[in-house]
Amino acid sequence: MKEIFQRFFPYKEDYTDYLNPVLLRNLRQTILSKAFWIVLFLLLGCNVIIVLASFSGPTSTYGPSLGKRNFLLFYVLLNLICFLGIPYYLGNQFRMESLLKLDELIRIATLSPSRIVLGFVLSGIIIEFLVYSVTAPFILYSYLLKGIDQVTIAFGLSITFLLTPLYLCFTMTLVGANKKDRGKMGMLGLVILGGFWITFTLAFFVSYEMKWYIAAFWKPMSLFMTGFIFLFYLGRVFLWFSSAASALIEEDGDQVSNIRLAYLMNIGLMIFLYMGSYVYYKFWLKVSHSTFISFTEGITGFISIFLNIFLVIAALFFITEKNGVTIRQETSFYKWPKWKKWGIYFVLPGAERGALVLVLTAFLELGLLSMQDNNLKVLFIFWGYTLFYTALPVLLIKRMLGAKYNPPLCRKIIVFFNVVWHILTAILFSMNCSYDYIGIFGFIKGFVSASYYYRFKDVVTLPIILGSITLVLFIPSAIAGFRQAYQIRNRDRKRLQKKEKDKKWKSALEVFGPSEEEKDQQEESWESGLEPEV
Repeated sequence: MKEIFQRFFPYKEDYTDYLNPVLLRNLRQTILSKAFWIVLFLLLGCNVIIVLASFSGPTSTYGPSLGKRNFLLFYVLLNLICFLGIPYYLGNQFRMESLLKLDELIRIATLSPSRIVLGFVLSGIIIEFLVYSVTAPFILYSYLLKGIDQVTIAFGLSITFLLTPLYLCFTMTLVGANKKDRGKMGMLGLVILGGFWITFTLAFFVSYEMKWYIAAFWKPMSLFMTGFIFLFYLGRVFLWFSSAASALIEEDGDQVSNIRLAYLMNIGLMIFLYMGSYVYYKFWLKVSHSTFISFTEGITGFISIFLNIFLVIAALFFITEKNGVTIRQETSFYKWPKWKKWGIYFVLPGAERGALVLVLTAFLELGLLSMQDNNLKVLFIFWGYTLFYTALPVLLIKRMLGAKYNPPLCRKIIVFFNVVWHILTAILFSMNCSYDYIGIFGFIKGFVSASYYYRFKDVVTLPIILGSITLVLFIPSAIAGFRQAYQIRNRDRKRLQKKEKDKKWKSALEVFGPSEEEKDQQEESWESGLEPEV
């Protein structure tokens, strides 16, 4: 077969030389592993059981809802594999390789961190194709039973297919950002909880038919929203992909610069999209300001929600980093002209620059929220929220450590305060529309607001449960961080006390000890082999 292929497409080198070696290795390990085939046959067996159950049920179960019910069951099984099995499997491989000093292997091999992460993502996409090929006949069977339209099936499958690479990058970012094995395992536990939540949330949305979207798709607002969401999705993939690749880089300066650059590019993309929508509706369609607000209120809230996520991410990296630049940055950034240096200033590492970026982002978020009506309470809550999880932890860290600076400890305390604050706001505002903007974890808020729209307000308790579980998992790490800060503070205090005591003894010896002449005589006697005179 290879000779026939080379006859039509002649080339000298093997085609595998052009493929990602991490991709080939992961696929080889996946195909040879028994766990993969066990899960695949279990998925096939569960689908067959669902089909047999639909045939063997009573006659009252047949009707227009049978195909829809079967599709939802198949869809839940598909999502469990895509959002729980694949991220956990590849995330565990990524964890094991990061524990084996992957940064040293990067220096030895010719692979860059981005190619390593790309190999993991591509292998996850190919495994997803295999899972889709197993599930496709059963989904076609559910369509033949009627009760479900083609648009809903296409919408559900495409959303799952697009969100899986994003969730993979998010998983590798969480796993790579933790240096200890206990933290990596804790992040994998959160990934499993998030996979369960995403699975049943998508099943909840797909349960509503999407025929209305076809009728409204060709309207300007629908086209704009579709393009906006797709560009936003590409920005999220780029952000988490660059963050996962940066977690493999040894130098902190390079890691911070890559994450901050992706952050600023996403912020610029959102500003461009929002201003483009404003120009289109205000000057092209010539609508009033109130009409524009009613049109773009969802877009504004969408932008504000994910700016909130950016603030959480930025708080972990931007105000916990040490000053200074790496050799690569010194040889590249500082050779640029002055007009480029001003823009690159925000990309270079340093806690002061990170705090400035946070403040500018907070003001931008408040400005976008102010475009909506009746949001003074939300503005006040956002302002206090931003100050709470950025300023208070930093002041606490400086109070506990003094001049000693410990970035990992800062991140632990910031995450601890952030989770506590989210749980409190979720409890206080769970029965208020303001919860759409201040609930637990920004990526959950959009789904919660949709659940309010469909009058399923019990869904709001799900983020509170997830946040509480996160807090319980994080409490040991936070306690260890506070204990470490206390030990560092006591150690520095004892060190200073010892230095002062040594200084006093030295000054006392200079006053009451032997004179310089006596010291010279003792040295001469030691050199001559005689006993020194006392």
